[in-house]
Amino acid sequence: MTYSMLIVDDEPIISRGLANTIPWHEKGIEVVGTAMDGEDAINKINEHKGLDIIITDVKMPNKDGLELATYISQYYPNTEIIMISGYDEFSYAQRAMQLGVKDYLLKPVDIDQLLTIMDKLMQKMKLERNEQEQKQQHVLLNTLIEQVLEYPNPTQVSPILKEQKLKIILTMKWDYYFDINKFTEDELRELKNNWKQTADQMLSKNSRLGVSLFIRSNILLTCFFDTENQSSDQLLTDMQHQLSDHLIFLCPFTVQVKQLHSVVSQMVDAVFQMPIKREKLAFYEKKTKEVKMITYPKEMEQNLTNAILHLEMEEIQSIVQQMVYYFQEQHITLGHVIELARALMQAIMKQCQDVLQMEPSGIKLAFHQDPDILLVDSFIVIGELILMDIERIIDGFHLTQPDHNDWLMDRAIAYIKEYFASDIKAQEVANVINISPNYFSSLFKQKTGKNFNEYVNGLRVEESKRLLMETPFKIHEIAEQVGYNEYKYFVEVFKKFVGMTPTKYRQVTSSRLER
Repeated sequence: MTYSMLIVDDEPIISRGLANTIPWHEKGIEVVGTAMDGEDAINKINEHKGLDIIITDVKMPNKDGLELATYISQYYPNTEIIMISGYDEFSYAQRAMQLGVKDYLLKPVDIDQLLTIMDKLMQKMKLERNEQEQKQQHVLLNTLIEQVLEYPNPTQVSPILKEQKLKIILTMKWDYYFDINKFTEDELRELKNNWKQTADQMLSKNSRLGVSLFIRSNILLTCFFDTENQSSDQLLTDMQHQLSDHLIFLCPFTVQVKQLHSVVSQMVDAVFQMPIKREKLAFYEKKTKEVKMITYPKEMEQNLTNAILHLEMEEIQSIVQQMVYYFQEQHITLGHVIELARALMQAIMKQCQDVLQMEPSGIKLAFHQDPDILLVDSFIVIGELILMDIERIIDGFHLTQPDHNDWLMDRAIAYIKEYFASDIKAQEVANVINISPNYFSSLFKQKTGKNFNEYVNGLRVEESKRLLMETPFKIHEIAEQVGYNEYKYFVEVFKKFVGMTPTKYRQVTSSRLER
Protein backbone atom coordinates (compact mmCIF):
# COMPACT_ATOMS: atom_id res chain seq x y z
CA MET A 1 0.00 0.00 0.00
CA THR A 2 1.65 3.23 -1.17
CA TYR A 3 0.77 6.79 -0.15
CA SER A 4 1.45 9.88 -2.26
CA MET A 5 3.05 12.99 -0.80
CA LEU A 6 3.85 16.53 -1.98
CA ILE A 7 6.40 18.84 -0.21
CA VAL A 8 5.66 22.58 -0.44
CA ASP A 9 8.24 25.25 0.49
CA ASP A 10 9.51 28.42 -1.20
CA GLU A 11 13.04 27.52 -0.17
CA PRO A 12 14.24 24.83 -2.63
CA ILE A 13 17.02 23.69 -0.31
CA ILE A 14 14.42 22.77 2.32
CA SER A 15 11.93 21.10 -0.03
CA ARG A 16 14.64 19.14 -1.86
CA GLY A 17 16.28 18.20 1.43
CA LEU A 18 13.06 16.81 2.86
CA ALA A 19 12.34 14.98 -0.39
CA ASN A 20 15.76 13.41 -0.90
CA THR A 21 17.39 12.86 2.49
CA ILE A 22 14.67 10.71 4.05
CA PRO A 23 14.06 7.16 2.63
CA TRP A 24 10.31 7.71 2.25
CA HIS A 25 9.91 4.61 0.07
CA GLU A 26 10.78 2.44 3.05
CA LYS A 27 7.68 3.77 4.77
CA GLY A 28 5.49 3.18 1.73
CA ILE A 29 5.44 6.85 0.71
CA GLU A 30 5.98 8.11 -2.82
CA VAL A 31 7.10 11.73 -3.07
CA VAL A 32 5.38 12.88 -6.25
CA GLY A 33 7.25 16.22 -6.29
CA THR A 34 7.82 19.57 -4.67
CA ALA A 35 6.04 22.91 -5.02
CA MET A 36 7.29 26.50 -4.61
CA ASP A 37 4.14 27.96 -3.05
CA GLY A 38 0.47 27.34 -2.34
CA GLU A 39 -0.64 28.11 -5.88
CA ASP A 40 1.93 25.75 -7.39
CA ALA A 41 0.87 23.10 -4.87
CA ILE A 42 -2.83 23.44 -5.76
CA ASN A 43 -2.04 22.91 -9.44
CA LYS A 44 -0.02 19.77 -8.70
CA ILE A 45 -2.66 18.40 -6.32
CA ASN A 46 -5.31 18.89 -9.01
CA GLU A 47 -3.10 17.23 -11.61
CA HIS A 48 -2.99 14.12 -9.42
CA LYS A 49 -6.68 14.48 -8.53
CA GLY A 50 -5.78 14.52 -4.89
CA LEU A 51 -2.84 13.35 -2.79
CA ASP A 52 -2.59 11.55 0.53
CA ILE A 53 -0.11 13.77 2.42
CA ILE A 54 1.03 17.38 2.13
CA ILE A 55 4.03 18.82 4.04
CA THR A 56 3.88 22.59 3.66
CA ASP A 57 5.50 25.76 4.89
CA VAL A 58 3.30 28.56 6.25
CA LYS A 59 4.88 31.73 4.86
CA MET A 60 5.07 31.58 1.05
CA PRO A 61 4.40 34.03 -1.82
CA ASN A 62 1.21 33.95 -3.91
CA LYS A 63 -0.75 31.57 -1.66
CA ASP A 64 0.61 30.76 1.78
CA GLY A 65 0.28 27.54 3.78
CA LEU A 66 -2.94 28.56 5.48
CA GLU A 67 -4.60 29.40 2.15
CA LEU A 68 -3.41 26.07 0.77
CA ALA A 69 -4.84 24.26 3.82
CA THR A 70 -8.14 26.10 3.34
CA TYR A 71 -8.34 24.88 -0.28
CA ILE A 72 -7.42 21.31 0.66
CA SER A 73 -9.97 21.13 3.48
CA GLN A 74 -12.66 22.23 1.04
CA TYR A 75 -11.84 20.10 -2.00
CA TYR A 76 -9.70 17.21 -0.67
CA PRO A 77 -10.85 16.67 2.94
CA ASN A 78 -9.18 13.25 3.16
CA THR A 79 -5.71 14.69 2.55
CA GLU A 80 -3.50 14.84 5.64
CA ILE A 81 -1.50 18.06 6.22
CA ILE A 82 1.69 18.59 8.22
CA MET A 83 2.67 22.25 8.50
CA ILE A 84 6.19 23.62 9.16
CA SER A 85 7.00 27.21 10.02
CA GLY A 86 9.71 29.50 11.23
CA TYR A 87 7.17 31.40 13.33
CA ASP A 88 6.31 30.18 16.77
CA GLU A 89 3.04 32.06 16.90
CA PHE A 90 -0.05 30.56 18.54
CA SER A 91 -2.43 32.23 16.05
CA TYR A 92 -0.81 30.37 13.12
CA ALA A 93 -0.96 27.03 14.89
CA GLN A 94 -4.53 27.62 16.06
CA ARG A 95 -5.72 28.52 12.55
CA ALA A 96 -3.87 25.53 11.08
CA MET A 97 -5.55 23.11 13.50
CA GLN A 98 -8.95 24.57 12.64
CA LEU A 99 -8.24 23.72 8.99
CA GLY A 100 -7.49 20.08 9.82
CA VAL A 101 -3.69 20.30 9.95
CA LYS A 102 -2.51 17.28 11.97
CA ASP A 103 0.83 18.63 13.21
CA TYR A 104 2.61 21.99 13.33
CA LEU A 105 6.44 21.83 13.35
CA LEU A 106 8.95 24.62 13.76
CA LYS A 107 11.99 25.14 11.55
CA PRO A 108 14.58 23.84 11.49
CA VAL A 109 12.71 20.55 11.22
CA ASP A 110 13.81 17.83 13.58
CA ILE A 111 13.92 14.78 11.30
CA ASP A 112 13.36 12.30 14.14
CA GLN A 113 10.34 14.27 15.30
CA LEU A 114 9.01 14.41 11.71
CA LEU A 115 9.43 10.64 11.30
CA THR A 116 7.68 9.98 14.63
CA ILE A 117 4.77 12.16 13.54
CA MET A 118 4.75 10.46 10.13
CA ASP A 119 4.66 6.97 11.71
CA LYS A 120 1.61 7.90 13.78
CA LEU A 121 -0.02 9.51 10.78
CA MET A 122 0.67 6.48 8.58
CA GLN A 123 -0.80 4.14 11.18
CA LYS A 124 -3.92 6.28 11.35
CA MET A 125 -4.20 6.54 7.55
CA LYS A 126 -3.77 2.78 7.07
CA LEU A 127 -6.51 2.09 9.58
CA GLU A 128 -8.83 4.62 7.95
CA ARG A 129 -8.01 3.36 4.47
CA ASN A 130 -8.65 -0.25 5.48
CA GLU A 131 -11.99 0.72 7.01
CA GLN A 132 -12.89 2.75 3.94
CA GLU A 133 -11.88 -0.04 1.56
CA GLN A 134 -13.83 -2.64 3.54
CA LYS A 135 -16.87 -0.39 3.38
CA GLN A 136 -16.43 0.11 -0.35
CA GLN A 137 -16.00 -3.64 -0.92
CA HIS A 138 -19.10 -4.39 1.15
CA VAL A 139 -21.16 -1.85 -0.80
CA LEU A 140 -19.77 -3.11 -4.12
CA LEU A 141 -20.56 -6.75 -3.27
CA ASN A 142 -24.15 -5.91 -2.27
CA THR A 143 -24.51 -3.82 -5.41
CA LEU A 144 -23.32 -6.70 -7.61
CA ILE A 145 -25.82 -9.04 -5.96
CA GLU A 146 -28.64 -6.55 -6.53
CA GLN A 147 -27.69 -5.41 -10.02
CA VAL A 148 -26.51 -8.73 -11.51
CA LEU A 149 -28.17 -11.56 -9.59
CA GLU A 150 -31.45 -10.03 -8.47
CA TYR A 151 -33.53 -7.15 -9.80
CA PRO A 152 -31.40 -4.30 -11.19
CA ASN A 153 -32.51 -0.83 -10.17
CA PRO A 154 -30.14 1.81 -11.58
CA THR A 155 -31.93 4.56 -9.63
CA GLN A 156 -31.00 3.05 -6.25
CA VAL A 157 -27.22 3.30 -6.25
CA SER A 158 -25.09 3.97 -3.17
CA PRO A 159 -23.45 7.43 -3.22
CA ILE A 160 -20.12 5.66 -2.70
CA LEU A 161 -20.48 4.04 -6.14
CA LYS A 162 -22.57 6.53 -8.07
CA GLU A 163 -19.69 8.19 -9.94
CA GLN A 164 -17.26 5.29 -9.75
CA LYS A 165 -15.92 3.62 -12.87
CA LEU A 166 -15.66 -0.17 -12.68
CA LYS A 167 -13.76 -2.85 -14.56
CA ILE A 168 -15.19 -6.34 -15.14
CA ILE A 169 -13.48 -9.70 -15.61
CA LEU A 170 -15.29 -13.03 -16.04
CA THR A 171 -13.38 -16.25 -15.38
CA MET A 172 -14.66 -19.67 -16.43
CA LYS A 173 -13.02 -23.05 -15.93
CA TRP A 174 -12.43 -25.15 -18.98
CA ASP A 175 -14.02 -28.63 -18.98
CA TYR A 176 -15.92 -27.83 -15.77
CA TYR A 177 -18.55 -30.47 -16.56
CA PHE A 178 -15.99 -33.22 -16.06
CA ASP A 179 -15.06 -31.73 -12.68
CA ILE A 180 -18.71 -31.89 -11.62
CA ASN A 181 -18.79 -35.61 -12.40
CA LYS A 182 -15.36 -36.31 -10.93
CA PHE A 183 -15.42 -34.43 -7.62
CA THR A 184 -17.55 -34.73 -4.52
CA GLU A 185 -19.60 -31.72 -3.41
CA ASP A 186 -17.00 -30.84 -0.79
CA GLU A 187 -14.16 -31.11 -3.31
CA LEU A 188 -16.07 -28.97 -5.79
CA ARG A 189 -16.77 -26.37 -3.09
CA GLU A 190 -13.06 -26.28 -2.23
CA LEU A 191 -12.13 -25.89 -5.91
CA LYS A 192 -14.43 -22.87 -6.25
CA ASN A 193 -13.27 -21.33 -2.98
CA ASN A 194 -9.64 -21.58 -4.13
CA TRP A 195 -10.60 -20.12 -7.49
CA LYS A 196 -12.32 -17.11 -5.88
CA GLN A 197 -9.50 -16.58 -3.38
CA THR A 198 -6.96 -16.60 -6.22
CA ALA A 199 -8.89 -13.91 -8.11
CA ASP A 200 -9.14 -11.77 -4.96
CA GLN A 201 -5.43 -12.26 -4.18
CA MET A 202 -4.51 -11.08 -7.68
CA LEU A 203 -6.55 -7.91 -7.09
CA SER A 204 -4.77 -7.29 -3.80
CA LYS A 205 -1.34 -8.02 -5.27
CA ASN A 206 -1.96 -5.42 -7.97
CA SER A 207 -3.39 -2.85 -5.52
CA ARG A 208 -6.87 -3.12 -7.03
CA LEU A 209 -9.88 -2.70 -4.78
CA GLY A 210 -12.69 -5.04 -5.78
CA VAL A 211 -14.66 -8.21 -5.09
CA SER A 212 -15.41 -11.54 -6.75
CA LEU A 213 -18.78 -13.27 -6.93
CA PHE A 214 -20.05 -16.44 -8.62
CA ILE A 215 -22.94 -15.42 -10.85
CA ARG A 216 -23.32 -18.93 -12.32
CA SER A 217 -21.91 -22.29 -11.42
CA ASN A 218 -18.93 -21.81 -13.76
CA ILE A 219 -18.75 -18.02 -14.05
CA LEU A 220 -16.86 -15.94 -11.50
CA LEU A 221 -17.42 -12.19 -11.83
CA THR A 222 -14.52 -10.06 -10.61
CA CYS A 223 -15.32 -6.35 -10.41
CA PHE A 224 -12.89 -3.65 -9.29
CA PHE A 225 -12.60 0.11 -9.15
CA ASP A 226 -10.78 1.60 -12.11
CA THR A 227 -7.81 3.79 -11.26
CA GLU A 228 -6.70 6.18 -13.96
CA ASN A 229 -3.20 5.71 -15.30
CA GLN A 230 -3.09 2.19 -13.83
CA SER A 231 -2.87 -0.50 -16.48
CA SER A 232 -4.57 -3.88 -16.07
CA ASP A 233 -1.79 -5.68 -17.98
CA GLN A 234 0.03 -7.03 -14.92
CA LEU A 235 -3.22 -8.09 -13.26
CA LEU A 236 -4.20 -10.05 -16.39
CA THR A 237 -0.73 -11.61 -16.61
CA ASP A 238 -0.93 -12.74 -12.99
CA MET A 239 -4.44 -14.14 -13.44
CA GLN A 240 -3.39 -16.07 -16.55
CA HIS A 241 -0.51 -17.58 -14.62
CA GLN A 242 -2.48 -18.47 -11.48
CA LEU A 243 -5.68 -19.56 -13.30
CA SER A 244 -4.01 -21.35 -16.19
CA ASP A 245 -6.93 -23.74 -16.83
CA HIS A 246 -9.48 -20.91 -17.04
CA LEU A 247 -10.79 -18.57 -19.69
CA ILE A 248 -10.22 -14.96 -18.59
CA PHE A 249 -12.72 -12.67 -20.32
CA LEU A 250 -12.10 -8.95 -19.87
CA CYS A 251 -14.36 -6.00 -20.58
CA PRO A 252 -11.81 -3.50 -21.96
CA PHE A 253 -13.84 -0.41 -21.11
CA THR A 254 -15.06 0.91 -17.77
CA VAL A 255 -18.71 0.74 -16.74
CA GLN A 256 -20.90 2.48 -14.20
CA VAL A 257 -23.20 0.73 -11.77
CA LYS A 258 -26.29 1.41 -13.87
CA GLN A 259 -24.63 -0.48 -16.77
CA LEU A 260 -23.57 -3.53 -14.76
CA HIS A 261 -26.56 -5.77 -15.45
CA SER A 262 -26.64 -5.24 -19.21
CA VAL A 263 -22.86 -5.42 -19.73
CA VAL A 264 -22.44 -8.59 -17.65
CA SER A 265 -25.38 -10.25 -19.45
CA GLN A 266 -23.92 -9.32 -22.83
CA MET A 267 -20.50 -10.63 -21.81
CA VAL A 268 -21.98 -13.98 -20.74
CA ASP A 269 -23.76 -14.26 -24.09
CA ALA A 270 -20.59 -13.26 -25.94
CA VAL A 271 -18.60 -16.11 -24.37
CA PHE A 272 -20.76 -18.61 -26.24
CA GLN A 273 -20.39 -16.79 -29.55
CA MET A 274 -16.66 -17.47 -29.48
CA PRO A 275 -14.98 -20.15 -31.62
CA ILE A 276 -14.38 -23.54 -30.04
CA LYS A 277 -10.73 -23.34 -29.09
CA ARG A 278 -8.80 -22.94 -25.85
CA GLU A 279 -8.12 -19.32 -24.96
CA LYS A 280 -6.40 -18.01 -21.84
CA LEU A 281 -7.44 -14.42 -22.44
CA ALA A 282 -10.22 -12.89 -24.51
CA PHE A 283 -11.72 -9.42 -24.77
CA TYR A 284 -15.38 -8.53 -24.93
CA GLU A 285 -16.44 -6.53 -27.98
CA LYS A 286 -19.56 -4.41 -27.99
CA LYS A 287 -20.23 -5.15 -31.64
CA THR A 288 -21.50 -8.69 -31.93
CA LYS A 289 -20.43 -10.69 -34.93
CA GLU A 290 -23.06 -12.21 -37.16
CA VAL A 291 -23.64 -15.79 -36.07
CA LYS A 292 -24.03 -18.47 -38.70
CA MET A 293 -27.07 -20.57 -37.81
CA ILE A 294 -27.26 -24.11 -39.18
CA THR A 295 -28.83 -27.40 -38.26
CA TYR A 296 -27.59 -30.96 -38.50
CA PRO A 297 -28.81 -33.26 -41.31
CA LYS A 298 -31.98 -35.05 -40.15
CA GLU A 299 -30.78 -38.32 -41.62
CA MET A 300 -27.93 -38.29 -39.08
CA GLU A 301 -30.49 -38.02 -36.28
CA GLN A 302 -32.53 -40.92 -37.69
CA ASN A 303 -29.50 -43.10 -38.30
CA LEU A 304 -28.17 -42.39 -34.83
CA THR A 305 -31.50 -43.26 -33.22
CA ASN A 306 -31.64 -46.56 -35.13
CA ALA A 307 -28.09 -47.40 -34.10
CA ILE A 308 -28.93 -46.66 -30.46
CA LEU A 309 -32.04 -48.84 -30.50
CA HIS A 310 -30.05 -51.66 -32.13
CA LEU A 311 -27.08 -51.13 -29.79
CA GLU A 312 -24.77 -50.88 -32.80
CA MET A 313 -21.90 -49.22 -30.92
CA GLU A 314 -19.49 -48.99 -33.84
CA GLU A 315 -22.19 -47.32 -35.93
CA ILE A 316 -22.93 -44.89 -33.09
CA GLN A 317 -19.25 -43.92 -32.90
CA SER A 318 -19.10 -43.44 -36.66
CA ILE A 319 -22.22 -41.24 -36.85
CA VAL A 320 -21.10 -39.06 -33.94
CA GLN A 321 -17.71 -38.56 -35.60
CA GLN A 322 -19.46 -37.54 -38.82
CA MET A 323 -21.66 -35.08 -36.94
CA VAL A 324 -18.77 -33.50 -35.04
CA TYR A 325 -16.79 -33.19 -38.26
CA TYR A 326 -19.82 -31.50 -39.85
CA PHE A 327 -20.00 -28.98 -36.97
CA GLN A 328 -16.29 -28.29 -37.28
CA GLU A 329 -16.51 -27.74 -41.03
CA GLN A 330 -19.30 -25.21 -40.52
CA HIS A 331 -17.16 -23.18 -38.04
CA ILE A 332 -20.06 -22.76 -35.66
CA THR A 333 -19.76 -21.29 -32.18
CA LEU A 334 -19.79 -23.13 -28.86
CA GLY A 335 -23.24 -21.82 -27.95
CA HIS A 336 -24.70 -23.00 -31.27
CA VAL A 337 -23.10 -26.44 -30.92
CA ILE A 338 -24.62 -26.77 -27.45
CA GLU A 339 -28.06 -25.81 -28.80
CA LEU A 340 -27.79 -28.36 -31.65
CA ALA A 341 -26.54 -31.14 -29.38
CA ARG A 342 -29.32 -30.41 -26.89
CA ALA A 343 -31.94 -30.56 -29.68
CA LEU A 344 -30.40 -33.81 -30.95
CA MET A 345 -30.59 -35.47 -27.53
CA GLN A 346 -34.20 -34.34 -27.06
CA ALA A 347 -35.15 -35.75 -30.49
CA ILE A 348 -33.48 -39.09 -29.76
CA MET A 349 -35.19 -39.30 -26.36
CA LYS A 350 -38.58 -38.59 -27.96
CA GLN A 351 -38.10 -41.26 -30.63
CA CYS A 352 -36.99 -43.82 -28.06
CA GLN A 353 -40.09 -43.06 -25.97
CA ASP A 354 -42.33 -43.44 -29.02
CA VAL A 355 -40.74 -46.69 -30.12
CA LEU A 356 -40.43 -48.32 -26.73
CA GLN A 357 -43.66 -46.91 -25.27
CA MET A 358 -41.92 -46.26 -21.96
CA GLU A 359 -40.54 -43.41 -19.90
CA PRO A 360 -36.78 -43.44 -19.23
CA SER A 361 -35.52 -43.65 -15.66
CA GLY A 362 -33.09 -41.19 -14.10
CA ILE A 363 -31.48 -39.71 -17.23
CA LYS A 364 -29.38 -36.59 -16.49
CA LEU A 365 -27.92 -35.47 -19.79
CA ALA A 366 -24.84 -33.26 -20.11
CA PHE A 367 -26.53 -31.07 -22.70
CA HIS A 368 -29.42 -30.36 -20.36
CA GLN A 369 -26.95 -28.47 -18.12
CA ASP A 370 -26.54 -24.69 -18.21
CA PRO A 371 -24.23 -23.63 -21.05
CA ASP A 372 -21.54 -22.23 -18.72
CA ILE A 373 -20.98 -25.73 -17.32
CA LEU A 374 -20.28 -26.98 -20.85
CA LEU A 375 -17.35 -24.65 -21.60
CA VAL A 376 -15.13 -26.91 -23.68
CA ASP A 377 -12.15 -26.17 -25.88
CA SER A 378 -12.41 -28.63 -28.77
CA PHE A 379 -14.84 -30.44 -31.02
CA ILE A 380 -13.32 -33.70 -29.79
CA VAL A 381 -14.69 -32.98 -26.31
CA ILE A 382 -18.07 -32.12 -27.86
CA GLY A 383 -18.06 -35.62 -29.38
CA GLU A 384 -17.16 -37.14 -25.99
CA LEU A 385 -20.09 -35.34 -24.35
CA ILE A 386 -22.50 -36.55 -27.05
CA LEU A 387 -21.32 -40.14 -26.56
CA MET A 388 -21.69 -39.77 -22.78
CA ASP A 389 -25.29 -38.64 -23.23
CA ILE A 390 -25.99 -41.53 -25.61
CA GLU A 391 -24.70 -43.98 -22.99
CA ARG A 392 -27.06 -42.44 -20.46
CA ILE A 393 -29.99 -42.75 -22.86
CA ILE A 394 -29.11 -46.41 -23.43
CA ASP A 395 -29.00 -46.99 -19.67
CA GLY A 396 -32.14 -44.93 -19.01
CA PHE A 397 -34.18 -47.00 -21.45
CA HIS A 398 -32.56 -50.27 -20.27
CA LEU A 399 -31.51 -51.06 -23.83
CA THR A 400 -28.70 -53.36 -22.68
CA GLN A 401 -31.04 -55.61 -20.68
CA PRO A 402 -31.92 -58.97 -22.25
CA ASP A 403 -35.65 -58.21 -22.45
CA HIS A 404 -35.09 -54.97 -24.38
CA ASN A 405 -35.94 -56.61 -27.73
CA ASP A 406 -39.15 -57.97 -26.22
CA TRP A 407 -40.37 -54.37 -25.90
CA LEU A 408 -39.89 -53.90 -29.61
CA MET A 409 -41.48 -57.17 -30.59
CA ASP A 410 -44.43 -56.77 -28.23
CA ARG A 411 -45.19 -53.48 -29.87
CA ALA A 412 -44.73 -54.97 -33.35
CA ILE A 413 -47.08 -57.87 -32.56
CA ALA A 414 -49.70 -55.53 -31.10
CA TYR A 415 -49.56 -53.47 -34.29
CA ILE A 416 -49.80 -56.57 -36.54
CA LYS A 417 -52.81 -57.90 -34.62
CA GLU A 418 -54.56 -54.56 -35.09
CA TYR A 419 -53.84 -54.20 -38.80
CA PHE A 420 -53.38 -57.77 -40.16
CA ALA A 421 -56.56 -57.46 -42.22
CA SER A 422 -55.01 -54.59 -44.22
CA ASP A 423 -52.30 -54.84 -46.86
CA ILE A 424 -49.65 -54.93 -44.14
CA LYS A 425 -45.92 -55.37 -44.95
CA ALA A 426 -42.84 -56.09 -42.84
CA GLN A 427 -41.36 -52.73 -43.91
CA GLU A 428 -44.38 -50.92 -42.48
CA VAL A 429 -44.05 -52.61 -39.07
CA ALA A 430 -40.28 -52.04 -39.00
CA ASN A 431 -40.90 -48.33 -39.60
CA VAL A 432 -43.43 -48.20 -36.78
CA ILE A 433 -40.91 -49.49 -34.24
CA ASN A 434 -38.08 -47.54 -35.88
CA ILE A 435 -35.72 -50.36 -36.84
CA SER A 436 -34.46 -51.68 -40.16
CA PRO A 437 -36.53 -54.32 -42.01
CA ASN A 438 -33.72 -56.88 -41.85
CA TYR A 439 -33.23 -56.37 -38.12
CA PHE A 440 -36.99 -56.58 -37.61
CA SER A 441 -37.22 -59.87 -39.52
CA SER A 442 -34.42 -61.34 -37.42
CA LEU A 443 -35.94 -60.27 -34.08
CA PHE A 444 -39.44 -61.33 -35.16
CA LYS A 445 -38.29 -64.85 -36.04
CA GLN A 446 -36.50 -65.12 -32.69
CA LYS A 447 -39.60 -63.98 -30.81
CA THR A 448 -42.34 -65.95 -32.63
CA GLY A 449 -40.49 -68.81 -34.32
CA LYS A 450 -42.18 -67.74 -37.58
CA ASN A 451 -41.39 -65.39 -40.38
CA PHE A 452 -43.57 -62.31 -40.90
CA ASN A 453 -45.79 -63.75 -43.68
CA GLU A 454 -46.38 -66.96 -41.77
CA TYR A 455 -47.46 -65.06 -38.70
CA VAL A 456 -49.80 -62.72 -40.62
CA ASN A 457 -51.33 -65.58 -42.57
CA GLY A 458 -51.88 -67.44 -39.31
CA LEU A 459 -53.82 -64.47 -37.87
CA ARG A 460 -55.87 -64.13 -41.05
CA VAL A 461 -56.74 -67.83 -41.17
CA GLU A 462 -57.82 -67.81 -37.49
CA GLU A 463 -60.06 -64.83 -38.14
CA SER A 464 -61.50 -66.42 -41.29
CA LYS A 465 -62.28 -69.61 -39.34
CA ARG A 466 -64.28 -67.55 -36.85
CA LEU A 467 -66.16 -65.79 -39.64
CA LEU A 468 -66.91 -69.08 -41.40
CA MET A 469 -68.40 -70.47 -38.20
CA GLU A 470 -70.27 -67.40 -36.94
CA THR A 471 -71.39 -65.46 -40.01
CA PRO A 472 -73.30 -66.11 -43.22
CA PHE A 473 -70.76 -64.18 -45.31
CA LYS A 474 -69.74 -65.75 -48.59
CA ILE A 475 -66.24 -67.13 -48.73
CA HIS A 476 -64.89 -64.48 -51.14
CA GLU A 477 -66.32 -61.79 -48.81
CA ILE A 478 -64.54 -63.36 -45.83
CA ALA A 479 -61.30 -63.49 -47.87
CA GLU A 480 -61.48 -59.74 -48.44
CA GLN A 481 -62.34 -59.01 -44.80
CA VAL A 482 -59.23 -60.79 -43.51
CA GLY A 483 -56.88 -59.16 -46.05
CA TYR A 484 -56.83 -61.32 -49.19
CA ASN A 485 -57.65 -59.69 -52.50
CA GLU A 486 -57.44 -62.97 -54.45
CA TYR A 487 -59.94 -65.68 -53.60
CA LYS A 488 -57.76 -68.44 -55.05
CA TYR A 489 -54.73 -67.45 -52.93
CA PHE A 490 -56.91 -67.32 -49.82
CA VAL A 491 -58.11 -70.85 -50.42
CA GLU A 492 -54.50 -72.09 -50.88
CA VAL A 493 -53.33 -70.48 -47.66
CA PHE A 494 -56.36 -71.67 -45.70
CA LYS A 495 -55.91 -75.26 -46.89
CA LYS A 496 -52.21 -75.14 -45.99
CA PHE A 497 -52.97 -74.11 -42.41
CA VAL A 498 -56.20 -76.04 -41.77
CA GLY A 499 -55.83 -79.08 -44.05
CA MET A 500 -59.11 -78.41 -45.89
CA THR A 501 -60.72 -75.74 -48.02
CA PRO A 502 -62.84 -72.95 -46.50
CA THR A 503 -66.00 -74.54 -47.96
CA LYS A 504 -65.21 -77.91 -46.40
CA TYR A 505 -64.35 -76.25 -43.06
CA ARG A 506 -67.75 -74.51 -42.97
CA GLN A 507 -69.54 -77.77 -43.77
CA VAL A 508 -67.67 -79.69 -41.09
CA THR A 509 -68.15 -77.10 -38.38
CA SER A 510 -71.83 -76.62 -39.29
CA SER A 511 -72.58 -80.33 -39.01
CA ARG A 512 -70.84 -80.45 -35.64
CA LEU A 513 -72.92 -77.56 -34.39
CA GLU A 514 -76.17 -79.25 -35.55
CA ARG A 515 -75.51 -82.41 -33.52
